[in-house]
Amino acid sequence: MSELRVGVVGQGKMGLLHSGIFNQLESSTLVAVAERDRLTSNLLKAYLPHIRVYRDYEEMFKSEELDIAAITTPVFLHKPMVETALGHDCHVFVEKPLALSGDECRSVLRTGGSVKTQVGYNRRFLETFRMAKRFKRSP
Repeated sequence: MSELRVGVVGQGKMGLLHSGIFNQLESSTLVAVAERDRLTSNLLKAYLPHIRVYRDYEEMFKSEELDIAAITTPVFLHKPMVETALGHDCHVFVEKPLALSGDECRSVLRTGGSVKTQVGYNRRFLETFRMAKRFKRSP
């Protein structure tokens, strides 16, 4: 299997987390990030010279042939970013929620085509959340 080329939009706490995870997986390589904050993007360029840093996420999708994009920005930005990624036939992992409203989510899902979109919610694996789910199933 060839390595999947990954881009991450947003380099806040979750963006840095996902960037590190994708870069450690044997089957993927972080090749690009998009970050509007000048200080953060300059730091990334200085410390990770092998990763291309873009200040504009649309430019990243136009310039890179990405297999997967992780969207880790504020929720009000999710819809246009996810739709841009899907428009470039890029699979998407987006931090929760997918979008601001049901109408926005339906719009995103209509954009999908043959690529997949996943919404992250890592707390579902915590024991307290799994226990609550079991209680919900009880008669």
